[in-house]
Amino acid sequence: MLLRFAVSNFLSFKDRTELSMVASADDRHATHVMETEGRRPLRVLRGAAVYGANGHGKTNLVHAVKFAKELVVQGNADGRIKTRPYKTSSAKQRVPSEFIFNYRHEGTDYEYGFRVLPSHVTEEWLFSSPRGREVKLFERITKKLRNGEFETAIDLGPSLKKRSRSDRATGEDFLQFVAIGMAPSQLFLTETVQRNVKSLRKPFEWFHSCLQVITADSDYAHLNVRAHQDAEFVTKLSDKIRQAGIGIDRIETETRKFDVTDFSEMPADALEMIKEQTDEGHIVEVAGPDAIRRLLTKGEDGELEVVDLVVKYTRSNGDVLSFNQSEESAGTRRLINLLPMLIELSNVEKTYIIDELDRKLHPILSFNLIRSFFENSLSGQLIFTTHNTHLLDLDLFRRDEIWFIEKDSNGVSSAYALSDMRIRPDVEIRKGYLNGRFGAIPFVGDIFGLGWIESTAQ
Repeated sequence: MLLRFAVSNFLSFKDRTELSMVASADDRHATHVMETEGRRPLRVLRGAAVYGANGHGKTNLVHAVKFAKELVVQGNADGRIKTRPYKTSSAKQRVPSEFIFNYRHEGTDYEYGFRVLPSHVTEEWLFSSPRGREVKLFERITKKLRNGEFETAIDLGPSLKKRSRSDRATGEDFLQFVAIGMAPSQLFLTETVQRNVKSLRKPFEWFHSCLQVITADSDYAHLNVRAHQDAEFVTKLSDKIRQAGIGIDRIETETRKFDVTDFSEMPADALEMIKEQTDEGHIVEVAGPDAIRRLLTKGEDGELEVVDLVVKYTRSNGDVLSFNQSEESAGTRRLINLLPMLIELSNVEKTYIIDELDRKLHPILSFNLIRSFFENSLSGQLIFTTHNTHLLDLDLFRRDEIWFIEKDSNGVSSAYALSDMRIRPDVEIRKGYLNGRFGAIPFVGDIFGLGWIESTAQ
């Protein structure tokens, strides 16, 4: 679970900006807080909503997490680091971009951070707190020499210096050898895991498997495949969509004969290759011209077939109607792609960070989606950006779960929580926000001229 994320000199975040998921002393919504065990127990929030005007940095916060995750998971052993530092008028900017994660994974707290320039990783560090006391796993510094070469120094903690008799990829000699041969643009954590250093696999796994970033345009990549192969998943997905109250009774997959018009933008030779290389019963996922993924399979006659994800509506007279995804509204498709997240969070310790959770969704539907997460999920975290003021409700959120991002006159974004402000427990949050009381909105100064809110904030 995420405890804290900090970023500086990336996109609109010039100075260090922090999003904290550590709960305040507020005693409202006790079920929104996860109590950790150990010598240093923590109260960690399960959710956070991030507000702000267009262009003030909400999406940049998601991009910062996504950039850091991809650099860790995918690596960057060849080429320049595609960082996007805060833009200034200086042509010789040499300030690194910084990313810091504090997180808990399988009962151990970690702090992992790094600073990068386009040419190399300047600093990197990893600490753990397995028994409540912080211990160093490694610290790394890379310098660019006058001759253009790079020099990397690794300071290993006691646990990594030890050599295991059963694992050759351990010990100070081996890890120093890894550091010497590592590309300056590669993270040491990533390089060691790729070299099968098992002692660093667990802190890496959190980035790979537990931290999930969903951008405003992304879909759930494995939706069609899981729906076709996993009956339990389809049952849970149908239950969730039925609870949403939009009239859909269930979700299924149906197989039909291949129609070339579904793939008119795909070259004929590509389709022929799929047909030749696909064995009977196996599936291949491709994107159609409407950007909706479809599954291709080969039937018993050797011909291609299409597997569609369809939604079923039951009319009042008992008739059942089927519609494929392309026939559904963008809002319904968005909801179907978000629901697997709620299914996973019901029993899996993951952290989902979603840009524009409510995009294309009705405000009430968004409200019910968040409420369902808090009421039915036993673990995991949901952090999202939104413009939906209907969610600004202290019956839904705690004060420390509501965050704002605001950009100043120099284009610098900063983040702050509602709990940082001195407000009464009974204040009407939505009205106060629209009146500019908490900042992070457009039209500050002349918003009353719009005529759609009262001029007195509570």
